[in-house]
Amino acid sequence: MPLRETLRIVNSRRRFRNRKQSYFHTTPLEERQRVIEYLCNLIDSREAGRAYEDVFGACVNVIGSRRAHEVLRPRYARKLENVDLNDIAELAMTKLNPDEQAHCITKLFRPELERLSRNLKGRRGREYEYRIAAVQNVFRLTEEELTVLEIFYVIESNSGAEILKNAPFDMTDFQTLQSLGHKVLGLDRKRFLTAIKHGCLFDARLLTSEDASVGIHGSIRDYLVGLDDRKLSNAYFDRAVETHLKLADFGLLSDDLKVLQALLRDRKGCNILFYGQPGTGKTSLAACLAKMLGLDLYNVKVSDDDHTHDFRLRAVFATLNAAQGRKAVILVDEADEVLNTGLNTVSRTATAKSWVNSLLDSHGQKIIWIANRTGLVEPSTMRRFDFSLEFERLTSKHRRTVLTYELKKQGLSGFLGAEEIKELCRRYSVDASGIVHAVKVLKIKKGMKKESVLKLVESVLKNHEKATTGKEPIRKAREKRQYSLEGLNTSHDLGHIVSVLKEFGMEKSGGAPRSVTLLLYGSPGTGKSEFVRYLGKALEKDVLLKHASDIRDPYVGMTEKHTAHAFREAQDEKSILFFDEADTFLFPRKDAAHSWEKSFTNEILAQLDGFNGIAVFATNDVEGLDHAAIRRFKFKVRFSALTPEGNLYFYRTLLLPLVPETTPFTVDHIRQIKDLRNLNPGDFAVVKDQFSFGSSERPEHQKMIASLRFEVEHKIDHRRITGFS
Repeated sequence: MPLRETLRIVNSRRRFRNRKQSYFHTTPLEERQRVIEYLCNLIDSREAGRAYEDVFGACVNVIGSRRAHEVLRPRYARKLENVDLNDIAELAMTKLNPDEQAHCITKLFRPELERLSRNLKGRRGREYEYRIAAVQNVFRLTEEELTVLEIFYVIESNSGAEILKNAPFDMTDFQTLQSLGHKVLGLDRKRFLTAIKHGCLFDARLLTSEDASVGIHGSIRDYLVGLDDRKLSNAYFDRAVETHLKLADFGLLSDDLKVLQALLRDRKGCNILFYGQPGTGKTSLAACLAKMLGLDLYNVKVSDDDHTHDFRLRAVFATLNAAQGRKAVILVDEADEVLNTGLNTVSRTATAKSWVNSLLDSHGQKIIWIANRTGLVEPSTMRRFDFSLEFERLTSKHRRTVLTYELKKQGLSGFLGAEEIKELCRRYSVDASGIVHAVKVLKIKKGMKKESVLKLVESVLKNHEKATTGKEPIRKAREKRQYSLEGLNTSHDLGHIVSVLKEFGMEKSGGAPRSVTLLLYGSPGTGKSEFVRYLGKALEKDVLLKHASDIRDPYVGMTEKHTAHAFREAQDEKSILFFDEADTFLFPRKDAAHSWEKSFTNEILAQLDGFNGIAVFATNDVEGLDHAAIRRFKFKVRFSALTPEGNLYFYRTLLLPLVPETTPFTVDHIRQIKDLRNLNPGDFAVVKDQFSFGSSERPEHQKMIASLRFEVEHKIDHRRITGFS
């Protein structure tokens, strides 16, 4: 006997022995009914001849050993001698030849199966009927698709269907399913093949296929069994997305808004993509558009306990079916898992490109897709979107809108003043979700003290920003009320520059971008940064401070995006854009060791050309700047060490008030102060702090002059900065 046939017989005997523990007659009525139908179809198709022993054993398992013995005894009494009831299934292999096996199956067992089927008809469980009908309704399954789905449910749930999990009748093998499935199910072959190849069973992840092995998805099986009590449609979508924001709150360009409205008002289907930074209002805008246009919004859910990728694909299908024929728009939030057809190295999942493209081409409904990243989306998929809109990080203005809205939503309008809201949103660059979380988690009430609330809000926002961005929030700037242009040693008249910039602010731009760019350079502590803050107060403008850590990003293209966002935010807010430590922004391109250094400088210069506002760059190392870029600045202001008169001015302004009025300020003191070289305003501030906070020494002129001399002696670089010729 060939080895393959021997192994098949051995395996068959093992399965028959396992059937002794089968509880087929205690399984649900609908499962037993289906198993009987599959067996009858298999016998009628004459495919049973492939393995009579397996079919014989399956029939015995379904009919029951005792009833099988009664049916066989009139014809095969002699062969049944000494055969235990539990061993009836093995009779076919030990005592019956193929013709006798065929006779038992077709003439004896087949009528008995028919009798059992008649007895079970009309007795199917109502719960199962309700659940299988719900699956058919939610996914709009044809009768053939539903029949195919049921066989895989029965195969996994009922021991009587074990024959359909093993060769040669293994329905879980895709090749066998294609060739024999229609016979086992009693379906027309063409309709059957259409159901498994062109229906939604696999596309909607109702059935899974891994390594050519087919099975029902676990969540669908659990629902049919009764482990999930939710209404099936509620598992896949909801209509609870609400917003009280207005379209004006999003700062959309009028042309973009017109396109969105036209697409959503059209009778035809469309695909709209909102993508970009998380928490920037993408979902809120979708809800706002639907509300304004009078459209029902169907939100495709994200599951907490199901495999995200398979669940999202199944939920998309369910939602499309629910919204069909309605005046509605579908929202697929967090659509990255669906649209990213490149392999995700973290989750190791990817949607087939052909699946996504086919869906985008054929669904015929209005869908807004929302994604945080599009790096793994194929160009052929991106081209299928009728309109794409990028969302960048929230500006301070947008954060104010969100915070004001959330306070209003909680019944706290006016609880925080406009300036307090403005300061919070300036310091903490959190996304919308962070602001919402801060308001909700603190459960603010009108009776609470405002100072305490502000501290708590700042604590929540600070930790949220650090957790999500890895960066510390902007520190609140110390008030330096005594800062004055007087006494500074600069190459240009700063008062004149302030006057010019005031005139610039009053003029209206008639089309082409107009900007004023300043380069402030000089040793540390000479007053460059403080001048920018002074300028902001003089012009009544906020100062938008940017360091290299706010802009540079290790991911390709993100540095350029952050740069563009900084310029756009400053222009929208009408703020002064201030790049401190400019040598970290404007690399000398001729000396660049990496391509990103060149592209960084190029992006800064390109943004300057199109900027409409005031931009200031400050640096301690003017030689470290790109020399071609320096020519772009309208004002190049050198901040030098103080003159003797400057020394005396800052001494009188900052240090003299610390000494008791009764202590004489002599000509010798004045001479010593004027004789000091290479002093900066920052040195006077340091000495003031030394004698103001926690110092046990009594402020005296000679001691403070000695401290100033000490500051000069310990400067690393005594060289005079000469600037430009």
